Amino acid sequence: MNHGVVYVATNSVTGEQYVGQTRQKFKVRVKAHEVSARNPKFVFHKAINKFGFATFSFEEVFYAFDKPALDDAEKKIICYLNPAYNMTKGGSGMPGPVNIETRVKRSEDAKRRWADPEWKAKTVASIKQASQAPDFKARCSLNAKSRNLAKVRWKGHEKKKRQPKNHAESIKRSWADTTIREKRIAGLKKALATPEARAKLSSASKGRVHSKPVLERIAKAKHKPVYCKELECTFLSQKHAAEHFGVRHTTITESIKRKGKVHRQYTLVRVV
Repeated sequence: MNHGVVYVATNSVTGEQYVGQTRQKFKVRVKAHEVSARNPKFVFHKAINKFGFATFSFEEVFYAFDKPALDDAEKKIICYLNPAYNMTKGGSGMPGPVNIETRVKRSEDAKRRWADPEWKAKTVASIKQASQAPDFKARCSLNAKSRNLAKVRWKGHEKKKRQPKNHAESIKRSWADTTIREKRIAGLKKALATPEARAKLSSASKGRVHSKPVLERIAKAKHKPVYCKELECTFLSQKHAAEHFGVRHTTITESIKRKGKVHRQYTLVRVV
């Protein structure tokens, strides 16, 4: 099963390219690029917005079976093609390493620009003007709304309480249906009709060997009476109690062991 795919997008007008990777379905990722180009932030999406989505062709060029192979393939393809629209060196969009000389140069350039009073005043004025634009306020409002989307979505939400299923009642209803009952009995008879099935059942019962403590525990549980406080009656065994309440034998065992109630109303205890 593929972990992901590396793809190449080519501008048919300029010949410029973009290399990307995705773990989504390829068609879904291509559609996401088309949607992102409506409000472009990156160079590739700005190019789609400028030239039109129809001018770009997308092609899958590498299939990877794990994350390291996917990142390595993207880096190598970017290094080989040197695409114009990529802003990083690949590998899940991680930027390439910046050496100390480059960082120092960037810092000095920034300090020099901000030390120029004319450039500083012009930049501050453009920022203030941009912050007063209606679309800027709308974008800020949209971003704030998206950040609080989860809170707004689940505000006042109450988790629905699930009603416990009564398996005993559903089993009783199914067996009460004559059509289902006859079909089940016919199926059981058909399954045991062949000599192979009877031989298999017989060999399974003969080959079963229990230790003495297990046999004693089985005999004790089989014949030990069970008392119901609400009905004020005693059942001969847990099996008889299970048949009376229409539940499984294990349900009676668990209710006695955990001091619970059968059908949420009947308390059973073993008779000592």
